[in-house]
Amino acid sequence: MIDRQRSREGPVPPAQIVTGVEVLRGSGLHRVSERPSCLLVNLAGHGFEWVVPKRGWRCVSAESIELAIACLQRQNFELVLVDVQGDGNPLSPYRQLVESYAKARSGLLAVFGRESLTDDEVWARQLGIWFYSSGIPDKDGVGWLCEEAVSSANALSSVSG
Repeated sequence: MIDRQRSREGPVPPAQIVTGVEVLRGSGLHRVSERPSCLLVNLAGHGFEWVVPKRGWRCVSAESIELAIACLQRQNFELVLVDVQGDGNPLSPYRQLVESYAKARSGLLAVFGRESLTDDEVWARQLGIWFYSSGIPDKDGVGWLCEEAVSSANALSSVSG
């Protein structure tokens, strides 16, 4: 359970952190529309749900593949962070989610793969993933990533707009 009032990073406004279950219930995502939305997939327990809002993003955390898919069907996300480390199975549901989202090109996609294998990075680059990292970065790394995503999203919108 997420303690929405306090973390080591300080207080986070409750409206900035939403769970996947709340998305399925239809609550919360549109309350703070001026903030872009970020979906964390398979990243529970790393504390990123506290870092992402502090970098200007509305955060949704999906703790299962089913919740992640449901969230992506109900809400557009400007940034999606996915851990695909798992067992390395090329048919894993997380890898399939990444492939589907990459083909849709509906937002920035960051993928965290296995540290010991270059195959994950080759796969991610072939899909045109915006950001790839072997292993899961620390909180500072995710904070930097969120800041870079804002710059990239702004650059993309000025080119397409």
